[in-house]
Amino acid sequence: MIDNIKLQNIASYPVSTSVSIAINKKRVNLFYGQNGSGKSTIAKYFQDIENIDYADCSITPTITQDDVIVYNQNFVEKNFYEKASQQGIFTIGEADASAEKEIEDTLLELNKLEAEIADITTQEKTQKSNQEKLQNKFKDVIWKKKGDFKNHTLSFCIESERNIGTKDGFLNKILSIQELSTTTFDELAQESRDLTDDVQELANISTISFPSQYIEKDPIFSEKIIGETDSYLSQLIDKLGNSDWVRNGISFLNESNCPFCQQAINDDIKSNIKNLFSTAYEDKINNLERLSRDYKESVNKVIDVFKNPVFSMEHIVKHEKIESFITIYINKLKDNIRLLEKKLSNPSSEIPLFDTTEQLKAVNDYIETVQQEILNFNERLTQKDQLLFKIKSEFWRNLKQDCQPAIDLNFATQKDYDINKKELLEKLKEAKAEKEKLEENLTTLRSRTTEIETSIKNVNDRLKSLGITGFYLKASDENVSLYFIERISGANTDIFESLSEGEKTLITFLYFLETCSGATSKEDNAIRSNRTIIIDDPISSLSQNYVYDIASIIHYEIIEKDFKQVFILTHNLYFFHELLILKNPNKAHKPKDYNLFRVIKSLDTNILPMERDTLLNDYQNYWKIIKDCSENKLHISMLPNAMRNILERYFSFIHQKDYLNRTLDKIGSTDKEFEPFLRYFNRGSHSDAINLDLGTIDTHRYIFKFREIFKETGFPEHYETMMEVEAE
Repeated sequence: MIDNIKLQNIASYPVSTSVSIAINKKRVNLFYGQNGSGKSTIAKYFQDIENIDYADCSITPTITQDDVIVYNQNFVEKNFYEKASQQGIFTIGEADASAEKEIEDTLLELNKLEAEIADITTQEKTQKSNQEKLQNKFKDVIWKKKGDFKNHTLSFCIESERNIGTKDGFLNKILSIQELSTTTFDELAQESRDLTDDVQELANISTISFPSQYIEKDPIFSEKIIGETDSYLSQLIDKLGNSDWVRNGISFLNESNCPFCQQAINDDIKSNIKNLFSTAYEDKINNLERLSRDYKESVNKVIDVFKNPVFSMEHIVKHEKIESFITIYINKLKDNIRLLEKKLSNPSSEIPLFDTTEQLKAVNDYIETVQQEILNFNERLTQKDQLLFKIKSEFWRNLKQDCQPAIDLNFATQKDYDINKKELLEKLKEAKAEKEKLEENLTTLRSRTTEIETSIKNVNDRLKSLGITGFYLKASDENVSLYFIERISGANTDIFESLSEGEKTLITFLYFLETCSGATSKEDNAIRSNRTIIIDDPISSLSQNYVYDIASIIHYEIIEKDFKQVFILTHNLYFFHELLILKNPNKAHKPKDYNLFRVIKSLDTNILPMERDTLLNDYQNYWKIIKDCSENKLHISMLPNAMRNILERYFSFIHQKDYLNRTLDKIGSTDKEFEPFLRYFNRGSHSDAINLDLGTIDTHRYIFKFREIFKETGFPEHYETMMEVEAE
């Protein structure tokens, strides 16, 4: 069943927004609206669903055109005005009861099969929709990965790639990657930063050379350097352990006093003191001083090397270990300098130096490691383009690896969907094949039992029951598939044109009624329960006498039968009321399976749901049109006809028509601008027509004049009551 109808950009319906009609799968749908409000557009849409004019309109769920039967002016013109004879309607005859029973059974099976096919189709569409949603969600997950690298160091890997500007293109690129990466995004980003345009070659560093390292192992530092042992003083000095003190005091030795005890001293003592420190002793001291001097010079050179700016560069200082190794090494060298100074001050003491071989090796080993990195980096700079290409390739492999869990999950889920889809399509194929067999069988049965006589009899019997005896339908003698209208008098030229408006309505509608239940050829398999019936304004203003008859026929032969869905559109409130009363006489209740809609037009057409208790009679409805126009809810085109109908009906009812005409003449003579409008009120043409220039009408001014008519005729209170306004 139809759930929703949307109308847009057609006739009087809005161009930029759609008018949505919530049917909610209710079976009977009644639409009320004035002429020109937009009702007929709905019927015309149903009559030609695929027409490009209705490209912006939709029916949900979609329906098959063959299952839609529409009664409107187009139907009447096509079948009666444009043809001298009518296409016969084939219905089941009475000759073969067993065949009829078999047809009924076959139709029941077809209905079940149609329902099964519809259910399978719905399942397939639902699955397809779910599958598409899943795929779109999967695409969104993968697409988000692209956004993660916006303004990222590695963004060039994406920006330089072609055909990935869409979700599909990006996904296809990901799926095309076969190998996975062993490098992280962070590592790739660092490699990329190292290859940017403003990066220069890194300065090299060399290992440290320390030529004085041999000094640290010289045995002199473990030797006690003392004076000659031949002097009688040597044993005393050795016993006292103050050789270095005596050596330092010699420089203060003078002619008469001892520098150590400040007593008088003779030449013999002087000679023995000086003999303590021989040439050999002095040679050792000189050697010690030379070693100390050479060692200090080498240490200072090493320290100067470490002060070189290269050791402050980022690519060096980022290696924290090298700074630690250098600090340890320099501290050891400085410790040795302090030991050297101590040895020079106390040559008789054993003061060995620290061996810095291990510390120097640690420094140089790390320098070699860093230097190799520098060499590798500088070499990469010479191969920048190749390396960037490699980074890009690794990036996509890494991205594929990052997406792999989502890819695997989507693949597994889609595989399940595909299996289910295959099963559904197989069921659908089997059901359609079975349907085809049933339809072939039904066609065979119909060819034995269907004829047009039954439909002719139905139409003629109804015409007689309505008191129409001047004409009837007759089968064509020349073509058994056609029938035509014939008068009792025997006249046979332009018979349809000669009928009254009411007679035309009846004959066309009764023919339509047979069309709903039958088929226009023996081969057609008309399944009534599949058909949607649309009836547009079956009651014109010149066929009012048949309102009840048409309403009764529609109720009992359309609504109460097993048609799938029914849509009825009318401008006649009495007819609208009759359809509801036939279903439920209680005016306070809307039938359960009915929708009621009001079609209104201001600048554009709009369709609104309404309740049964809001329905008015025709006279009340004309007053409502004036109220709606005064509030700018309806287009001004509705105003003149409503005013005129009110004046005609009210003053005819109170038998004051002549008084009204005199009043209109009086007002017209005093207000020339209003005169054309008053002439329109006063003329005797059809009440639905209008020949006014609407562009000249000021809504509020003409409503004011309309009120003045009631004041001048002495019935201001009637206007005030109907418009719900206070007395002036």
